Amino acid sequence: MAQQRLVSDKSVLYDAQTQQSSVLTAIARNVNMEDIEGMPAYYNTGLPSGSVVLSVQIYADYGTENQMPINGYTANVNEDVWDNFYASQSLQTTELFDQVMETALYYTQENIPVMYGLSGSNWNYFNN
Repeated sequence: MAQQRLVSDKSVLYDAQTQQSSVLTAIARNVNMEDIEGMPAYYNTGLPSGSVVLSVQIYADYGTENQMPINGYTANVNEDVWDNFYASQSLQTTELFDQVMETALYYTQENIPVMYGLSGSNWNYFNN
């Protein structure tokens, strides 16, 4: 089964106290949509109708026995912003769920603040 993710293009120091470093991996965990036409509302966030909430988890040593969640990224996006961003993407996936998660990762890549010295341009999308 393919796994969509963003992977940092370099190893970074993520724990200054222990001097631990790793290539980082970001996984879209949830995309919650509030009353958007044609999309089921999987989770009531309490936000205004038309809100899209993206939740992305960032891991060190992803896919190993030492895998550790170290940070996250959350965005609350207006429906119109989401729709326009979604429509502007050249998506690799074909199923609606996968396309939503892929778009969430692209949105994260474009909007994530600098973390651990990584900007959005330091993250690469993979679907394998």
